[in-house]
Amino acid sequence: SDTCQAVLGAGGLAALIAAGTTHPPCHAVVSETIRLLLGDLGAFAPAAAAPPPPPPPVVVAPPPSAAFELAEAERARQRAEQRAQQEREEREEAERRAQASQQGQQGLQQQLTAAQQTIARLQAEIAQLKAASQSARRS
Repeated sequence: SDTCQAVLGAGGLAALIAAGTTHPPCHAVVSETIRLLLGDLGAFAPAAAAPPPPPPPVVVAPPPSAAFELAEAERARQRAEQRAQQEREEREEAERRAQASQQGQQGLQQQLTAAQQTIARLQAEIAQLKAASQSARRS
């Protein structure tokens, strides 16, 4: 084919073969490219493609280092301290509200006592005035 002649004439096939032999990871790709360029050559076809190189080994993450574990423990400690501080602040605020409520109740109790004393005094004055008024009518 014209494409085949162009590749052969330009030294393309030699370049492909050189790439396949000097760079083993590319061998399978180069062999397949040659087959695609030249088509089925029957008995003249290049030898079967070599199996692809094995995949790179799977890199297993190393177990966490002591420094990583120490840093993680420090972060956990800081989170626990923050939670404890927040709970402490919430508890103190609840105690302040309870104390203010108790003081408010005491203030109301004092006002109630004062009002009751005023009512008792006024009732006594009313009773005296009634008694004086009845005495004045009798005389």
